[in-house]
Amino acid sequence: PLMSETRRMTLKRLFGVSPVGMVGCISAGAISGAFWALGPVYGQGIGLTTDEIAIFMMLMVGGGVVSQWPLGRLSDMMDRRNVIASLTFSIALLGTAVALGLLPQDPWLYVVAAVMGGLTMPLYGLSIAHANDFLGPEDFVPASASLLLLYGIGAVVGPSVATTVMRVYGPDGLFVHLAAAASLMTVFTLYRMSRRPAVAVAEMHDFVVV
Repeated sequence: PLMSETRRMTLKRLFGVSPVGMVGCISAGAISGAFWALGPVYGQGIGLTTDEIAIFMMLMVGGGVVSQWPLGRLSDMMDRRNVIASLTFSIALLGTAVALGLLPQDPWLYVVAAVMGGLTMPLYGLSIAHANDFLGPEDFVPASASLLLLYGIGAVVGPSVATTVMRVYGPDGLFVHLAAAASLMTVFTLYRMSRRPAVAVAEMHDFVVV
């Protein structure tokens, strides 16, 4: 019974251990899932050709691949919540700028793809790393299973919500969704930072690229 209990990680317990890690995984799914699933729809909606959509998505993935390691290493040297809040705040700003038409499409559209990918894709790994900072090694696997489930829920709900927003605002509704979801995560992270002190750097686990 003791072994089975240590291998279980209920959502209630997970939230008690790391609220930012738990909510961060849901938000990462809602943000990254929407951008990944509906990026081609956005491109088609603004008149991109098939080749241009492919480049747009390639740059998004490339930005995410390039940014994970340096952002992860940076988070190993400070309160990870600072990095998470900075990323989500940047997503909110960039999403708002695109939604309001403040950036010209060419060539900024492709820059936006790379930067947005670089901001959104590390969120899941950072959220996991932050949660692990409050867990013992025996809880890593059950916690990761719960966090992956939460990411999956976000990745299902996020595109559904974004689709609804796009019906109202057109293709730019995707960035309205990204800005709104990222803003909520920023506010929640800053709130939690005011409620709980940071983990000492010496006690933190190393970030692992996901």
